[in-house]
Amino acid sequence: MASRSAEMNRTVELRPHDRVKNVPLTAFDSAAFLRAASLADGEGRVRASMRGKYDQVNEFLKVVADVLKGREAREGEVFTVVDCGCGKAYLTVALYLYLTQVVGIPEVRVYGVDRRADVIESARKMAASLDLAGKVEFVESDLAAFSPPNETKRADMVVSLHACDTATDEALAKGVEWKARYILSAPCCQHELQKTLADKGAFAGLMRQSILRERLCDILTDGFRAMIMRILGFRTQVVEFVSSEATARNIMLKCEFCVKPGQSGPICEYLALRDYWRVTPWLETRLASILDRYLSRFNPQ
Repeated sequence: MASRSAEMNRTVELRPHDRVKNVPLTAFDSAAFLRAASLADGEGRVRASMRGKYDQVNEFLKVVADVLKGREAREGEVFTVVDCGCGKAYLTVALYLYLTQVVGIPEVRVYGVDRRADVIESARKMAASLDLAGKVEFVESDLAAFSPPNETKRADMVVSLHACDTATDEALAKGVEWKARYILSAPCCQHELQKTLADKGAFAGLMRQSILRERLCDILTDGFRAMIMRILGFRTQVVEFVSSEATARNIMLKCEFCVKPGQSGPICEYLALRDYWRVTPWLETRLASILDRYLSRFNPQ
């Protein structure tokens, strides 16, 4: 039977399934790094078991590129980065390579800090294999005891990828104390607030369910963190930096110090939420010496 419709062009363009995507780790020659970090096999193919970590590093680097967009380099500057809780240092080393080879910052010094001796030793071996010793340094230390070993004891950027519980708060606090311009933190598990949060009025039924209580505490913890950073002069966004399919811990606090600290709006919002729940977030306690002079002007107590 003849069809009255026009003949259709059924030619299909075939594309390889493993086509190269336009992601930060393909913006420079990352093959040696990917092999050294065991993210890729000997033939340069990303390992299936490491795909999630590969994607997380790419998405983190996208955020870095975004916050540094339009930044002008200063002559003779050394751009200092501290990775708090660096673990196996996938992000630490990738960050150095990306900042120097793609962003084009001529002098970068990156410090990875972790208290586990085994991961620090492994990270040092990776840096040495890539000829980055002295440019990317790894320090075995509790974060609370560490300061950048440069003349100013300051950092330009502080990053933290999935530091557990109050370790995220410590990373944020250190970024404030080191007068960092940029702080990028992706929190992990958050348990501190669950210990003190009361079954509040209309929320009592919700909080009786442990999974809902946990998620509420996660939201409140990150909300308090974002508000405190705003009080301290950081333009702060809470964003999803990677798909929830890759990890349930896909929230990032993206902070840039660029506004006047101590503005009334952020302070009043923070105090209203804090006092409603009758809690004192750990980050407030940790930064009390800096925060108190702002909170005391508005706190009715």
